[in-house]
This record gives sequence, C-alpha cells and structure tokens, in this order.
Amino acid sequence: MDTKDPFKDISVDGHPGNYREFRRKVILSVAALEDKVQHLAGPKFLSRLTGEAWRCTEHLSIADLRCQRGWLKVLEFLGRNCKHLPEVELHESIDEFLLHLKRKPHEGATAFASRFKLLLRDWKI
Repeated sequence: MDTKDPFKDISVDGHPGNYREFRRKVILSVAALEDKVQHLAGPKFLSRLTGEAWRCTEHLSIADLRCQRGWLKVLEFLGRNCKHLPEVELHESIDEFLLHLKRKPHEGATAFASRFKLLLRDWKI
C-alpha cells in the first residue's frame, strides 16, 4: 500500500454502539483503494481492531484475509458478533430522540431539521 494508511483513523473496540459508523468508514476506505492493493486491506483492517473486537477475531487466518475480499470477511464476522440487535438500536434511537434531541448551539434550522429526519429514519417512520 502507499505510504498513507487508509485505515489510520479507523478503529473499533467491539462495543456495538460504535459498529455502524465503523463499518461505513471501512467500506469507504476500501472503496478508495486501488484494485492492486485491495488484497492488503484485510490484514490492515484487522490490525485496527482493539478490545473485544480484536480478541474475537484471533482465530481468523491472516492468509485467508490476504485476498481481494479479505476485508469483507472481517467485516462480516464483526457484523455477526459486534453489532447491536435491532431491538437495542431502536431503543437507543428512541432514547436519543425523546431525551437528547434539541438544537445545538449555533446549529441552523436546516441542520437541526436534517438531524431530526435522520432520527426518524432510524425509527423507519
């Protein structure tokens, strides 16, 4: 890979609350890689895991991850083991909506409305 690490700002500790944002960052980082270096994304991505996410992937073979879609194998494994159950995600989005949704200092009406719609979308309303 080139001198810049595309995964340098990406890490996850296995806490389910961090998984959705982490997954999106990984997909975007891999999409930005040239095809000729995508086979290195799996091991690079694996090296960014910490805590429970790192421990639960110890059995994954590095050789199996060193292929074009190796990074996807790690992501699929973490998806099965580190993401929230749908019920927990719904509970957290309801909590966020009812208890914490208010305009932030210096936040315009459009930005607030956008955040409001995003929370409603999480409820699938």
